[in-house]
Amino acid sequence: MKGFDAMPTIAVYADQKEDTWEAHLTHQLKINEERTQAHQTFHNEPLTIDEYFFAEDSAPFHTNQAVSQQLASNGRSCLPLV
Repeated sequence: MKGFDAMPTIAVYADQKEDTWEAHLTHQLKINEERTQAHQTFHNEPLTIDEYFFAEDSAPFHTNQAVSQQLASNGRSCLPLV
Protein backbone atom coordinates (compact mmCIF):
# COMPACT_ATOMS: atom_id res chain seq x y z
CA MET A 1 0.00 0.00 0.00
CA LYS A 2 1.65 3.23 -1.17
CA GLY A 3 2.36 5.74 1.59
CA PHE A 4 1.01 3.62 4.44
CA ASP A 5 4.33 3.20 6.23
CA ALA A 6 5.43 6.77 5.53
CA MET A 7 2.22 8.56 6.52
CA PRO A 8 3.07 12.19 7.30
CA THR A 9 2.67 12.94 10.97
CA ILE A 10 2.95 16.08 13.03
CA ALA A 11 4.03 15.12 16.54
CA VAL A 12 3.45 17.65 19.29
CA TYR A 13 5.45 17.13 22.50
CA ALA A 14 4.17 19.32 25.35
CA ASP A 15 4.80 19.46 29.08
CA GLN A 16 1.23 19.11 30.28
CA LYS A 17 -2.32 19.06 29.03
CA GLU A 18 -3.74 21.76 31.27
CA ASP A 19 -4.93 25.10 29.99
CA THR A 20 -1.52 26.39 28.93
CA TRP A 21 -0.28 27.77 25.64
CA GLU A 22 1.10 24.30 24.83
CA ALA A 23 -2.37 22.83 25.16
CA HIS A 24 -3.75 25.68 23.08
CA LEU A 25 -1.20 24.92 20.35
CA THR A 26 -2.08 21.25 20.23
CA HIS A 27 -5.79 22.02 20.28
CA GLN A 28 -5.41 24.39 17.34
CA LEU A 29 -3.37 21.89 15.34
CA LYS A 30 -5.87 19.14 16.04
CA ILE A 31 -8.96 21.08 14.97
CA ASN A 32 -7.47 22.77 11.94
CA GLU A 33 -9.30 20.79 9.28
CA GLU A 34 -8.28 23.16 6.50
CA ARG A 35 -4.60 22.24 6.84
CA THR A 36 -5.20 18.53 6.97
CA GLN A 37 -7.65 18.71 4.07
CA ALA A 38 -5.19 20.78 2.03
CA HIS A 39 -2.47 18.24 2.69
CA GLN A 40 -4.82 15.45 1.60
CA THR A 41 -5.74 17.34 -1.57
CA PHE A 42 -2.21 18.25 -2.64
CA HIS A 43 -0.40 15.09 -1.57
CA ASN A 44 -3.18 12.51 -1.87
CA GLU A 45 -2.32 11.01 1.51
CA PRO A 46 -3.64 11.50 5.04
CA LEU A 47 -1.93 13.60 7.69
CA THR A 48 -2.06 12.65 11.35
CA ILE A 49 -1.35 14.75 14.42
CA ASP A 50 -0.09 12.95 17.50
CA GLU A 51 -0.03 14.63 20.91
CA TYR A 52 2.28 13.64 23.75
CA PHE A 53 2.17 15.17 27.24
CA PHE A 54 5.19 14.68 29.48
CA ALA A 55 3.15 14.99 32.67
CA GLU A 56 0.92 12.09 31.57
CA ASP A 57 3.41 9.71 29.89
CA SER A 58 7.08 10.52 29.41
CA ALA A 59 7.93 7.38 27.38
CA PRO A 60 7.37 8.94 23.91
CA PHE A 61 9.74 11.78 24.86
CA HIS A 62 12.55 9.31 25.43
CA THR A 63 11.92 7.14 22.37
CA ASN A 64 12.20 10.07 19.94
CA GLN A 65 15.94 10.77 19.60
CA ALA A 66 15.62 14.49 18.76
CA VAL A 67 13.19 15.14 21.60
CA SER A 68 15.30 13.11 24.04
CA GLN A 69 18.40 15.12 23.12
CA GLN A 70 16.56 18.41 23.64
CA LEU A 71 15.33 17.25 27.04
CA ALA A 72 18.84 16.13 28.03
CA SER A 73 20.29 19.50 27.03
CA ASN A 74 17.54 21.89 28.10
CA GLY A 75 15.17 20.04 30.42
CA ARG A 76 11.43 20.43 30.13
CA SER A 77 11.82 24.15 29.44
CA CYS A 78 12.36 23.20 25.76
CA LEU A 79 8.73 22.08 25.49
CA PRO A 80 6.62 22.30 23.45
CA LEU A 81 8.38 20.77 20.45
CA VAL A 82 6.68 20.11 17.13
